[in-house]
Amino acid sequence: MKRISAIFFVTLILLLVMSVSVFAEGETDNKVSAGHGSTYVIKNDGSLWGWGNMYTGNGNGYKEEQISPAKILEDVKAVSASNSGGIAVKKDNTLWAWGSFTGYPIADGSENPKFLYPVQIMEDVKLASLGKTTIAVIKNDDSLWICGGMTIGDGTEIKADSKEGFVNIMNDVKDVFMGWRDIYIIKNDNTLWGYGDNSEGELGILNYEDQLSPVKILDDVIMVRQFSNTGFAIRSDYSLYTWGQGGNDGIYTEDGWLDDVVSPYKVMDHVRDVTACHNASGVLVIKTDQSLWGWGGQWNDEGVQKSPYKYADSALGVSNGERHSAVIMGDNTLWTMGGNYRSALGYENDTIHYSPLTKILDDIQDEPDGWAYEEVEKAIGQQLIPIDMQNNYNHAITREEFCILAIRMIEVRSSMSIDDYLKAVGVEIAPKGTFIDCDTKEVRAAKVLGITDGVSENEFAPDNLLNREQAAKFLTTTAMACGRNVTLATPEYADINDISQWAKPYTGYVNDIGVMTGVGHNRFNPDGGFQRQQAFMTMYRIWQAIDEVNPDNVLIGKESSAKAESKSGVDLDSILKEVSNEPYDQDYIAYIEGTSTDKEGTTILKYDVYYKDANININTYYDGKTVSNSIYNETADLTYTHSTLGTNYGEVLEGNWLPLRFLNIETFSMMQNDAEVESFEWRYESLNDAQVIYTKTLMKGGVLTEQWYSTQYKIPVKFHQEWAEPDDYAIIDWQVVSIDESKVLDSHLFDIPTD
Repeated sequence: MKRISAIFFVTLILLLVMSVSVFAEGETDNKVSAGHGSTYVIKNDGSLWGWGNMYTGNGNGYKEEQISPAKILEDVKAVSASNSGGIAVKKDNTLWAWGSFTGYPIADGSENPKFLYPVQIMEDVKLASLGKTTIAVIKNDDSLWICGGMTIGDGTEIKADSKEGFVNIMNDVKDVFMGWRDIYIIKNDNTLWGYGDNSEGELGILNYEDQLSPVKILDDVIMVRQFSNTGFAIRSDYSLYTWGQGGNDGIYTEDGWLDDVVSPYKVMDHVRDVTACHNASGVLVIKTDQSLWGWGGQWNDEGVQKSPYKYADSALGVSNGERHSAVIMGDNTLWTMGGNYRSALGYENDTIHYSPLTKILDDIQDEPDGWAYEEVEKAIGQQLIPIDMQNNYNHAITREEFCILAIRMIEVRSSMSIDDYLKAVGVEIAPKGTFIDCDTKEVRAAKVLGITDGVSENEFAPDNLLNREQAAKFLTTTAMACGRNVTLATPEYADINDISQWAKPYTGYVNDIGVMTGVGHNRFNPDGGFQRQQAFMTMYRIWQAIDEVNPDNVLIGKESSAKAESKSGVDLDSILKEVSNEPYDQDYIAYIEGTSTDKEGTTILKYDVYYKDANININTYYDGKTVSNSIYNETADLTYTHSTLGTNYGEVLEGNWLPLRFLNIETFSMMQNDAEVESFEWRYESLNDAQVIYTKTLMKGGVLTEQWYSTQYKIPVKFHQEWAEPDDYAIIDWQVVSIDESKVLDSHLFDIPTD
């Protein structure tokens, strides 16, 4: 009897020893990572903190206790823990490591080093995952590299532990999870691949044969995790799948507990994160509503849970260690629970297993919400988000912060400093003291580029929060500051009447180019808040939409001395030689149709234009009703207008006061030299298979006019004009739909009345 008891005791000890390395190693891009008797977390200022007694990175070595959180690194964006150390990716894309590693070469040529403090081991790193014996790295070009005890995936048993260091094993990789004896890879097409030990079905490929090269496991995957002999994958619809053997109770699935699963099997829907330990017998998941759930062997006094058990209503991140869990709650605080094995909980506690959730730290770095995560990460990857703004994703964006984002985007897209960009545009930054409440350089640059202005003559209100319609204007003017040709339009939202009149054209532009659309049910929600993560996403989309900046095309803020420019390399004299003062030698009637939109709504425009020997007679119709008749007599150089809109009156003015100007030297001279013209440009274009001369004029008052002149008929065949103010705006668009040259027009049609 005593012998049986001894054998049982030894067996129990062996089981405990065999389980010590089964935990949440291999995580990438995590803000919290729990290891073998250690915990690491990133605070909101980018600092990395850790505790435990397994090479915590603060000078402590093997089994040297660090009971309370200790600061390890600055400017960190992701951390991954393992059984004997950790790695971190800093915001400058360098990879740092501490602890004991297999196969990593150091300067003196030796291998398997022990680092008591973080050491930089690689540059140009996007993501990194630390397994039991191997480091896996995805570089910024999406290539995958490994170093350590894992085979290199070429069909041989060669390991990545030579003195050459990291080995490139695959390209076009989006994410990686370095497990205990396996590696899992998500490619850019969201297919999941893996290779390594498959003796317990770890690869989910319907057999138990080990794989020395990558095999496809599943499609449409956005996250992968593995814990000893069990794999988990979250697909793009946020459904959770699992495979392998699990623990003593098997694997939990949507059909209950199964003994083993040889291919991916659905567990549940609405999952955004998963972690596990002890052969995946203890699983924690965060659902898409941010609630935290668990099943199997758990770290509380409830014991083994046969069905999902709810721990918390709001969690942002979770990681299981060997005998404990670390959870980032919705208020950005870190909590731990479980056993205090090797001081992993972060406080004095002798409990081996069941300590409840206990708060450890405040101000933990949050993450973008699931719907924003991918685009925010891409924005960060393109260096569009300053390091000190990579936090507080759910907070509303301020006016000052948006200016900082806008200027950063311009710098990245132009590959220039903002100082050099302003020189290229031909303007100087607004001087210090322009605003009494904000002297930030980016704000002063944004002002001179026309991105924004103050709330008064000398106040900017930097801390004021933006709503959605204000953000739409910021995004539009940012595009204009890049030299983007912007066409303003009023969208057809169901809540259009709730959008301020001045904002409607801007909401139309960002909607048309797919940068900022509605919130559902065809609503824009103009007064809704605009979070930092939304600003990061939309700035990334603007960056995508603008393939290159064009400083020469930035009209806002330029002095009139630099306003006359060709945008196609065509010299003005060459165009003037073609622009003859000779009138078109044939009578015609041009029929024009278009719209005029202002705060009162949209009006249907129609013009009948009669032309003879440079004389013009125009009948104007609004919504089908005649509103005016205008005559320009070229010989008398007089304009007569008779209006029936409102009051019935007529007047005669000297010169051509029609909106329809002839294409001649006088017209060009007026646009080039008018003191009220902020900028004037021209170029040749093709319109409806005919050559036209395009002109663009920006007045100092903000009126933008574009005209496409027919070189044959000497009049505009297309016209666009717009202006906007905080409480008003107008957009006019028209074009010639047909021209009739079959009639000889009576010259009396162009007589100026004398009474």
